[in-house]
Amino acid sequence: MSAATYSSPAVQQDNIEIPAIVGGTARIDCVLTFRTTDVTILWEHDGSPILRSTRVPELTNNLNVKYASMFSNDGTAAWLKISDVTCGDAGKYTCIVFGPVSGKTKTSRILNVQGQLYSHN
Repeated sequence: MSAATYSSPAVQQDNIEIPAIVGGTARIDCVLTFRTTDVTILWEHDGSPILRSTRVPELTNNLNVKYASMFSNDGTAAWLKISDVTCGDAGKYTCIVFGPVSGKTKTSRILNVQGQLYSHN
């Protein structure tokens, strides 16, 4: 009988810049370097927790939700969706991945928000 082996959860890349426009929707990816269905992800904005998620049905049916976390069907990625982006949403978003046995790891993305362009008719 072989013993189960566990490795630390891992994510790909760090500090990638993500563009967004005021009033739009932004998506921040957290690509896992392993396939799993048993993780918890904590999302932070500039060091403050904003959302904790597990692989459960989403609470995104409410259209007024500012943040929604989603997982890929194959368990290799998660992402944070930010609705109705404002200038206050700019900054560093961190995805902290907790594995069931092996601990945690994190990666960050930088959200750059630009003002909406208006046409003068």
